[in-house]
Amino acid sequence: MDYGKKLFFLIVMACFPLTALGQNNQISISYSNTAGNTNTQSLTVGYRFEKGLKRKRFYSNGSYFYKKDDGKETANKLVVDNRFELDITNRILFFVKNFIHRDTFSGYNLRLGIGPGVGYQLLKKDNENLKLFFGADFTYNDYVDQGTENYVAGDIGLEYNRQLLENLFFTQKVSYLMSLKNSKDYFVHSETCFKVPITEKMALGVSYKINYHNLLPDGAKYHTDKMFSTSLIYSF
Repeated sequence: MDYGKKLFFLIVMACFPLTALGQNNQISISYSNTAGNTNTQSLTVGYRFEKGLKRKRFYSNGSYFYKKDDGKETANKLVVDNRFELDITNRILFFVKNFIHRDTFSGYNLRLGIGPGVGYQLLKKDNENLKLFFGADFTYNDYVDQGTENYVAGDIGLEYNRQLLENLFFTQKVSYLMSLKNSKDYFVHSETCFKVPITEKMALGVSYKINYHNLLPDGAKYHTDKMFSTSLIYSF
């Protein structure tokens, strides 16, 4: 089994006992297989765990994407993001977050980050929620062709959730992370998701993700990665 797959499933299995305490847990899967002039296989597996208790909340999200074209591996990407929040006032919150990213096709054997920050609840309704985040991360990069590097990065993020209709949910996430060591080294991430429940436990999901990296590592070809996917979601 590939190193990225092992790491992803190890993280999921380590977190799985916590889902018994969760309030909003889900796993998703998307698979495609085409044959003919081009033989393509792709698999995306994801999870979400959420727990809230009075003034505290914990979120964990992860995904693994793997793709082959004509028998050749063309994508192998792992993303895990965790965040702990503590309400200071009705609107202001303190948080600590960490991330684990791996994408050898973008030049990274591993990216790790951890750091604190503050957030502000711009909207807080039963069917609508908007949060703004400001933070700082200690970041470790293990490059495919450039060795390793450590630096502190500043980041800003926005998360918006809304129930558009009785059976239609919308989520938009945007983040910007910049190295304080080199201002040209920055990342921009956007994720747009729609979720349509089909039963009490099952739902269909549609997502569109954009990742932009301004300063590419050696061996990486493109600044922007875009991914559109549909998935089957199971909530428990």
